Amino acid sequence: MLLELIRDHPDRAAGYVRLADLFGYGPTPNSEHIDRERACELLEQALARPVTDAAHYDLEKRLVELRDQARKPQCGSTSTSSQETAKKFRRLGLLTYRRWNRP
Repeated sequence: MLLELIRDHPDRAAGYVRLADLFGYGPTPNSEHIDRERACELLEQALARPVTDAAHYDLEKRLVELRDQARKPQCGSTSTSSQETAKKFRRLGLLTYRRWNRP
């Protein structure tokens, strides 16, 4: 659904922001992030396009916050590999990972 929103309305921030939130912070409060690097890439894409409502969604502020979160180590964990990300997607039942995974 979010992929369709981005595809159908590439000049609007909503799809990029919601998908970045999912990647960057997880599907529910207090859940693990899925892929903060990909979340940052989505927000960077929206800013580069540019979207017409970037200020409404505070894209630059969101990007800074995600980058700060990505720099913080989480209880001894290391950065998320693409294999770990794929496992998280399968566990969460998200089937769109391959579409968004970089080649």
